[in-house]
Formats: sequence, C-alpha cells, structure tokens
Amino acid sequence: MVDLVTPEKVAVRAGLPTLLDAGMRAAIEEAIADGFAEAAAHLNRSPTPETFTQRGVVPDGRGGWLLNHGPLIEVLSATAETHPVNGALTGAYTIVYRAGLDPDADRRYGSVLARFVLWSAAASPIVRRIAQEKGVRLQSAVNVEGQGVTYESSQVTAGSGVAGLPDPCRSRRVGEPHRVSGARPGPASDRDGRGMAVIGANVSMGLRRRTAGVDGHGTPVAGVLGAVEGVRPGRIVSRPDVDGDPETGPGMWVLACDPSWWPVAAADQVVEQGGRGRAWTVVRAALRASDFDPAIDYIRIEASPVAG
Repeated sequence: MVDLVTPEKVAVRAGLPTLLDAGMRAAIEEAIADGFAEAAAHLNRSPTPETFTQRGVVPDGRGGWLLNHGPLIEVLSATAETHPVNGALTGAYTIVYRAGLDPDADRRYGSVLARFVLWSAAASPIVRRIAQEKGVRLQSAVNVEGQGVTYESSQVTAGSGVAGLPDPCRSRRVGEPHRVSGARPGPASDRDGRGMAVIGANVSMGLRRRTAGVDGHGTPVAGVLGAVEGVRPGRIVSRPDVDGDPETGPGMWVLACDPSWWPVAAADQVVEQGGRGRAWTVVRAALRASDFDPAIDYIRIEASPVAG
C-alpha cells in the first residue's frame, strides 16, 4: 500500500513537475493525509486497515474469534489470559489483529480509493498554492458522496484566493466536503456494462418496486410491491438513531444503493437481505454519477423504516 498514493502521482494530476523539492514534497504529503482523512469522514471508518488489540476474546466455535472489528485481515497474536489472583486460565484471549477495508486485497476498491485521494490531494488548497506559483490550472472540486471532480474554467487575478477559484475558506464551511454537480443520465451498468462498487458496503440490499393497478371495481389503487430484485451490496450512510442527516430531517435514513436499480421511485421498498431483515420505504432517490469513474456510480436514497 506504500505506492497507493505518492507525491509524484499527485504532482502528475496537478500538472506539477515530478521532480519535487523537499518543501513541495512535504506539502503534498500533507494534502495526501487530508485526502485520506476526508475519505474516512465519508466512510465513517478508516479507508485502510487498522491494528486492534482486543481483550477478553473467546473463540466463535467455528475456528475463529468473536472480534469487534472487521473484515478480519489477519490475527497477529493470541495470548491466553489468566486470572489476576490465582493465575488460572480464564478461557479468554488478548488478540492483536488487523482489520478493515483493504485496498491491497480488493484491487477495485484500492483503485477507487487511490483515485479519490489523488484528486482530493490535487485539489487541496495546499497544492493549489504551489500550482498558482507555477501558473498551473487545477481541478476545482472533488467529493466522495458524488465521487466526482470538476475543472477550473479560467484563471483569476492575484489576491482572489486560488487560481480559477474563489477562496475555498469562503466558498465552503470548514469540514464540509467538496461537492460537484452535472451527473450524467443512466447508471454505470447501462452505460458501459460494468458493475459498480458502493464504497464501504456494509449490508446486502434488494429492491421491491411498487406497481400501480386497479381493484376489482376498476378504481385506481396505490399499487402492490413486487418480488425482491437486484440484490447487491449497499451501504447505510446514516440513520437517525445514530448520526442522522441534517438534509433529510428526523426519522429519515440515507442509503447508498447499486445504480443498476435506477430508476427508483417514491414508495418503492429497499429490503435488507440477511442480517436483521430490515426494510425501508423510499421517499426520494437520486442517481449520483461519478465524474472520474462510472464504476462507482450509486443511488442515494432517503427512506423511512418500515414498522415491524
């Protein structure tokens, strides 16, 4: 993972010379660290593996361990725990292990993560200041939710902030992700035959479409839900009982779903496959198309949980 994102690769994206002096290298490395931090903020977890030490772990009965973090990559050590008074074995263990999203093992995810961090670093104010000195035009914005990048259309005069852009401190709130617009119609699977990757997928979901109909008297009715279709990995982005989403209001869940479902209509139902078997009624849905890799297009769904 050492070569996942390097200062030289960021310099190429930014149009800077790859022969970097010490000051430029340090600045770009700081921008890379910021890019990984922004990815972590959107994923609600580290985008790369972490090492954990967990005490009081017991076997799961299937040759593994009951661990708090996953996906498990490797167990580094397992030390039997003893009673602090009599020294007898307790049956529990202290486990040191690596777990999390692994761009080395999942090449597709690694490619997506590298592209995001590269563009994020190239669009960083730190790198833009270097580019401004070199007279280079840079990308204007990048974001994880829309997973896209836009480009500056023109240079501006000195003192206006950054080449081709207003001062980023005035154009967005501190901690707010860069955002872009201009989504292309049609999901990735329709455009080029490829699947997609919902970044940080944490649940398997299917879709039940609601079809309008008429009753036996010919009166229009709201319609019935069809069978579950298109079971794909997805992600619960936010839920009101944990972190909520100020854009959707109380009680609304935000889901990231596979673009092969598109179009998705209000009153359709998203159903969890396995797990707790939860279901959500769609309130609003929007196709979020990536500007730099259609393989990671996804559908953002705002939904309310189905009772029972």
